[in-house]
Amino acid sequence: MVYWLVAIVLIVFGILGSLSIGLPFLLVGLTLLALAPLRGRARAFWPPLTAMVAGNLAFWLITPFYCTASSEVSVDTTGASTIVSNSATCASLLGVPWPANAGGLADPGAAFAMASLAGLIAAALAFALVLAWLTIRPATTRDEHPPSSPGLGSD
Repeated sequence: MVYWLVAIVLIVFGILGSLSIGLPFLLVGLTLLALAPLRGRARAFWPPLTAMVAGNLAFWLITPFYCTASSEVSVDTTGASTIVSNSATCASLLGVPWPANAGGLADPGAAFAMASLAGLIAAALAFALVLAWLTIRPATTRDEHPPSSPGLGSD
């Protein structure tokens, strides 16, 4: 029952927060729903779930989160001011610098492409590492038997 509750809470939070931070929660909740039939098989369940979490984490750590801009202004003897130079930089939560465009924001296309690539690489690495670990480690009795479903109240 707890499994289903966690999946539903993640999905509801993901939908409610879809305009800000909800997407990763929605994706993990949907992944839990899709993987529910495989819960008793560790090698089939954990690699995709870990890949989804790692991909989301990498994406959000690389995406530009804040930008700073500065301008240098020159004032002549008549009091007229002229902008001499503008500069803007954006950075991710990890501190990865992103060059900004003339509007002072990171180029959305380049930022999305790089963050998506980082997410895909992290997901692939997480999937491979977890699958390798689950394949190499000794099997336990829990890995060999799927959970029983005696009634409606079970997980």
